[in-house]
Amino acid sequence: MADASRALRRSPDNWKTHRAACTATKQSRPYIVHVDWDRETTDEAPWCKPFLDSISIPYSRTYVLVTDLEGLATVLGHPIRPSAILCSTNITEGKHAELRRYLRAYAENGGRLVIGGPVANYFRLDKVDGMFADLGVNWKMAGYHRTTHSLNVAHPLFANLPGTSVARAALPSTYSCKSVFLKDVPPLDALYRSTEDSGVESLAVALSGGSVKAGEVAVAMGKVGEGWLGYCGDVNQEAGSTQATLFMLGLKA
Repeated sequence: MADASRALRRSPDNWKTHRAACTATKQSRPYIVHVDWDRETTDEAPWCKPFLDSISIPYSRTYVLVTDLEGLATVLGHPIRPSAILCSTNITEGKHAELRRYLRAYAENGGRLVIGGPVANYFRLDKVDGMFADLGVNWKMAGYHRTTHSLNVAHPLFANLPGTSVARAALPSTYSCKSVFLKDVPPLDALYRSTEDSGVESLAVALSGGSVKAGEVAVAMGKVGEGWLGYCGDVNQEAGSTQATLFMLGLKA
Protein backbone atom coordinates (compact mmCIF):
# COMPACT_ATOMS: atom_id res chain seq x y z
CA MET A 1 0.00 0.00 0.00
CA ALA A 2 2.84 2.39 0.85
CA ASP A 3 4.51 1.66 -2.51
CA ALA A 4 1.22 2.32 -4.32
CA SER A 5 0.75 5.58 -2.45
CA ARG A 6 4.28 6.71 -3.35
CA ALA A 7 3.63 5.83 -7.01
CA LEU A 8 0.47 7.90 -6.98
CA ARG A 9 2.29 10.85 -5.45
CA ARG A 10 4.87 10.78 -8.24
CA SER A 11 2.05 11.63 -10.68
CA PRO A 12 0.10 14.73 -9.60
CA ASP A 13 -2.89 13.82 -11.79
CA ASN A 14 -3.01 10.27 -10.44
CA TRP A 15 -2.78 11.50 -6.88
CA LYS A 16 -5.55 14.05 -7.43
CA THR A 17 -7.81 11.31 -8.78
CA HIS A 18 -7.01 9.00 -5.86
CA ARG A 19 -7.57 11.75 -3.30
CA ALA A 20 -10.91 12.82 -4.82
CA ALA A 21 -12.17 9.23 -5.02
CA CYS A 22 -11.18 8.41 -1.45
CA THR A 23 -12.53 11.69 -0.07
CA ALA A 24 -15.87 11.07 -1.78
CA THR A 25 -16.07 7.59 -0.27
CA LYS A 26 -15.07 8.66 3.25
CA GLN A 27 -17.42 11.66 3.28
CA SER A 28 -20.27 10.07 1.29
CA ARG A 29 -19.98 12.84 -1.30
CA PRO A 30 -20.53 12.66 -5.07
CA TYR A 31 -17.34 11.94 -7.03
CA ILE A 32 -17.72 13.87 -10.29
CA VAL A 33 -15.39 13.64 -13.29
CA HIS A 34 -15.50 16.25 -16.06
CA VAL A 35 -14.11 15.09 -19.43
CA ASP A 36 -12.97 18.26 -21.21
CA TRP A 37 -10.31 17.61 -23.87
CA ASP A 38 -7.86 20.52 -24.09
CA ARG A 39 -9.97 22.39 -21.49
CA GLU A 40 -12.23 23.76 -24.25
CA THR A 41 -15.24 24.15 -21.96
CA THR A 42 -13.25 25.18 -18.92
CA ASP A 43 -11.29 27.93 -20.69
CA GLU A 44 -13.20 28.83 -23.87
CA ALA A 45 -16.91 28.85 -22.96
CA PRO A 46 -17.41 31.72 -20.48
CA TRP A 47 -21.20 31.43 -20.73
CA CYS A 48 -20.84 28.01 -19.09
CA LYS A 49 -18.82 29.23 -16.10
CA PRO A 50 -21.83 29.50 -13.74
CA PHE A 51 -22.76 25.92 -14.65
CA LEU A 52 -19.25 24.57 -14.10
CA ASP A 53 -18.90 26.58 -10.88
CA SER A 54 -22.07 24.92 -9.58
CA ILE A 55 -20.17 21.62 -9.75
CA SER A 56 -16.51 22.43 -9.20
CA ILE A 57 -16.96 24.79 -6.23
CA PRO A 58 -19.32 22.86 -3.90
CA TYR A 59 -17.62 19.57 -4.82
CA SER A 60 -14.08 20.95 -5.07
CA ARG A 61 -12.54 18.08 -3.09
CA THR A 62 -14.32 15.37 -5.07
CA TYR A 63 -14.28 16.91 -8.58
CA VAL A 64 -11.70 15.86 -11.17
CA LEU A 65 -11.06 17.52 -14.54
CA VAL A 66 -9.81 15.08 -17.19
CA THR A 67 -8.23 16.51 -20.33
CA ASP A 68 -6.90 13.46 -22.17
CA LEU A 69 -7.45 9.73 -22.63
CA GLU A 70 -4.65 8.80 -20.26
CA GLY A 71 -6.35 10.78 -17.51
CA LEU A 72 -9.66 9.04 -18.14
CA ALA A 73 -7.94 5.65 -18.11
CA THR A 74 -6.50 6.54 -14.70
CA VAL A 75 -9.96 7.48 -13.42
CA LEU A 76 -11.64 4.33 -14.72
CA GLY A 77 -8.76 2.11 -13.60
CA HIS A 78 -9.16 3.20 -9.98
CA PRO A 79 -11.14 0.81 -7.75
CA ILE A 80 -13.48 3.66 -6.74
CA ARG A 81 -15.63 4.59 -9.73
CA PRO A 82 -17.01 8.10 -10.34
CA SER A 83 -20.57 8.82 -9.23
CA ALA A 84 -21.05 10.51 -12.61
CA ILE A 85 -19.08 11.68 -15.63
CA LEU A 86 -19.87 14.93 -17.44
CA CYS A 87 -18.50 14.95 -21.00
CA SER A 88 -18.31 18.32 -22.74
CA THR A 89 -15.86 17.12 -25.40
CA ASN A 90 -17.03 16.87 -29.03
CA ILE A 91 -17.06 13.09 -29.20
CA THR A 92 -18.76 13.05 -32.61
CA GLU A 93 -15.27 13.29 -34.13
CA GLY A 94 -13.70 10.14 -35.52
CA LYS A 95 -10.54 10.62 -33.47
CA HIS A 96 -12.56 10.06 -30.30
CA ALA A 97 -13.66 6.49 -31.09
CA GLU A 98 -11.64 5.10 -28.18
CA LEU A 99 -13.02 7.75 -25.84
CA ARG A 100 -16.56 6.73 -26.84
CA ARG A 101 -15.71 3.11 -26.02
CA TYR A 102 -14.40 4.09 -22.57
CA LEU A 103 -17.50 6.16 -21.82
CA ARG A 104 -19.93 3.50 -23.00
CA ALA A 105 -18.20 0.85 -20.88
CA TYR A 106 -18.44 3.12 -17.84
CA ALA A 107 -22.19 3.62 -18.36
CA GLU A 108 -22.89 -0.03 -19.12
CA ASN A 109 -21.22 -0.99 -15.85
CA GLY A 110 -23.55 1.17 -13.78
CA GLY A 111 -22.23 4.71 -14.24
CA ARG A 112 -24.04 7.96 -15.03
CA LEU A 113 -22.68 9.54 -18.21
CA VAL A 114 -23.99 12.95 -19.26
CA ILE A 115 -23.14 14.65 -22.57
CA GLY A 116 -23.69 18.34 -21.87
CA GLY A 117 -22.33 21.81 -21.29
CA PRO A 118 -21.63 23.72 -24.52
CA VAL A 119 -20.70 20.60 -26.46
CA ALA A 120 -23.65 20.74 -28.89
CA ASN A 121 -22.14 23.95 -30.31
CA TYR A 122 -19.25 21.92 -31.69
CA PHE A 123 -21.02 18.80 -32.95
CA ARG A 124 -20.52 17.50 -36.47
CA LEU A 125 -24.26 17.31 -37.07
CA ASP A 126 -23.90 14.50 -39.60
CA LYS A 127 -22.06 12.46 -36.97
CA VAL A 128 -24.49 12.82 -34.05
CA ASP A 129 -26.48 9.65 -34.86
CA GLY A 130 -23.27 7.62 -35.02
CA MET A 131 -22.12 9.03 -31.69
CA PHE A 132 -25.32 7.90 -29.99
CA ALA A 133 -25.11 4.47 -31.64
CA ASP A 134 -21.57 4.08 -30.31
CA LEU A 135 -22.84 5.02 -26.84
CA GLY A 136 -25.56 2.37 -26.94
CA VAL A 137 -28.81 4.18 -27.82
CA ASN A 138 -30.85 4.70 -31.01
CA TRP A 139 -31.54 8.40 -30.49
CA LYS A 140 -31.26 10.54 -33.62
CA MET A 141 -30.65 14.21 -34.30
CA ALA A 142 -33.85 15.94 -35.46
CA GLY A 143 -32.94 19.62 -35.88
CA TYR A 144 -31.74 22.84 -34.31
CA HIS A 145 -33.89 25.74 -33.11
CA ARG A 146 -35.35 27.46 -30.07
CA THR A 147 -38.63 26.49 -28.46
CA THR A 148 -40.11 25.85 -25.04
CA HIS A 149 -39.64 22.38 -23.57
CA SER A 150 -41.65 20.81 -20.76
CA LEU A 151 -40.57 18.50 -17.95
CA ASN A 152 -41.68 14.91 -18.39
CA VAL A 153 -42.87 14.08 -14.88
CA ALA A 154 -43.24 10.43 -15.94
CA HIS A 155 -39.47 10.06 -16.46
CA PRO A 156 -38.48 7.27 -14.05
CA LEU A 157 -35.70 9.25 -12.35
CA PHE A 158 -38.14 12.09 -11.63
CA ALA A 159 -41.22 9.99 -10.92
CA ASN A 160 -39.35 7.97 -8.27
CA LEU A 161 -38.18 11.04 -6.33
CA PRO A 162 -39.57 11.47 -2.82
CA GLY A 163 -42.13 14.22 -2.42
CA THR A 164 -39.67 16.36 -0.44
CA SER A 165 -36.90 16.06 -3.05
CA VAL A 166 -34.85 19.16 -3.88
CA ALA A 167 -35.14 18.30 -7.58
CA ARG A 168 -38.93 18.57 -7.52
CA ALA A 169 -38.52 22.25 -6.68
CA ALA A 170 -35.32 22.90 -8.66
CA LEU A 171 -36.36 21.52 -12.05
CA PRO A 172 -38.50 24.03 -13.97
CA SER A 173 -41.79 22.76 -15.36
CA THR A 174 -40.99 24.50 -18.67
CA TYR A 175 -38.16 26.57 -20.11
CA SER A 176 -37.04 27.93 -23.46
CA CYS A 177 -33.74 26.95 -25.05
CA LYS A 178 -32.02 26.81 -28.42
CA SER A 179 -30.90 23.23 -28.80
CA VAL A 180 -29.72 20.45 -31.04
CA PHE A 181 -32.81 18.37 -30.35
CA LEU A 182 -33.50 14.70 -30.86
CA LYS A 183 -36.06 12.27 -32.25
CA ASP A 184 -36.56 8.52 -31.85
CA VAL A 185 -36.18 8.94 -28.10
CA PRO A 186 -38.45 6.53 -26.18
CA PRO A 187 -41.10 8.51 -24.27
CA LEU A 188 -39.72 7.55 -20.87
CA ASP A 189 -36.18 8.61 -21.88
CA ALA A 190 -37.28 12.19 -22.66
CA LEU A 191 -36.70 14.49 -19.68
CA TYR A 192 -37.55 17.78 -21.46
CA ARG A 193 -39.45 17.81 -24.73
CA SER A 194 -41.70 20.05 -26.78
CA THR A 195 -45.47 19.69 -26.49
CA GLU A 196 -48.51 20.77 -28.49
CA ASP A 197 -48.23 24.14 -26.73
CA SER A 198 -44.65 24.76 -27.91
CA GLY A 199 -44.30 27.39 -30.62
CA VAL A 200 -41.75 28.76 -33.05
CA GLU A 201 -39.25 30.96 -31.19
CA SER A 202 -36.53 31.19 -33.84
CA LEU A 203 -36.73 33.97 -36.43
CA ALA A 204 -35.10 31.82 -39.11
CA VAL A 205 -37.66 29.06 -38.59
CA ALA A 206 -40.54 31.55 -38.63
CA LEU A 207 -39.32 33.22 -41.84
CA SER A 208 -38.95 29.88 -43.58
CA GLY A 209 -42.46 28.82 -42.60
CA GLY A 210 -41.21 26.07 -40.32
CA SER A 211 -43.01 24.67 -37.30
CA VAL A 212 -42.38 22.99 -33.98
CA LYS A 213 -43.61 19.45 -33.47
CA ALA A 214 -44.54 17.84 -30.18
CA GLY A 215 -41.93 15.41 -28.94
CA GLU A 216 -38.75 17.27 -29.94
CA VAL A 217 -36.33 16.29 -27.15
CA ALA A 218 -33.78 18.76 -25.81
CA VAL A 219 -32.86 16.76 -22.70
CA ALA A 220 -32.85 12.96 -22.53
CA MET A 221 -31.68 10.28 -20.14
CA GLY A 222 -32.02 6.58 -20.78
CA LYS A 223 -30.66 3.27 -19.59
CA VAL A 224 -27.48 1.87 -21.12
CA GLY A 225 -26.68 -1.52 -19.67
CA GLU A 226 -26.70 -1.16 -15.88
CA GLY A 227 -26.23 2.62 -16.01
CA TRP A 228 -27.53 5.79 -17.61
CA LEU A 229 -26.74 8.02 -20.58
CA GLY A 230 -27.90 11.64 -20.39
CA TYR A 231 -27.87 14.37 -23.03
CA CYS A 232 -28.54 18.11 -22.98
CA GLY A 233 -28.50 19.77 -26.40
CA ASP A 234 -28.80 23.39 -25.23
CA VAL A 235 -26.14 25.55 -26.92
CA ASN A 236 -26.45 28.52 -24.53
CA GLN A 237 -26.56 26.78 -21.14
CA GLU A 238 -29.85 28.29 -20.00
CA ALA A 239 -30.61 28.12 -16.28
CA GLY A 240 -33.13 25.35 -16.89
CA SER A 241 -30.50 23.27 -18.67
CA THR A 242 -28.10 23.74 -15.78
CA GLN A 243 -30.69 22.38 -13.35
CA ALA A 244 -31.53 19.49 -15.69
CA THR A 245 -27.87 18.56 -16.11
CA LEU A 246 -27.18 18.70 -12.38
CA PHE A 247 -30.18 16.41 -11.91
CA MET A 248 -28.88 13.93 -14.49
CA LEU A 249 -25.50 13.95 -12.74
CA GLY A 250 -27.25 12.96 -9.53
CA LEU A 251 -26.55 16.30 -7.82
CA LYS A 252 -30.22 17.21 -7.39
CA ALA A 253 -32.25 14.56 -5.59
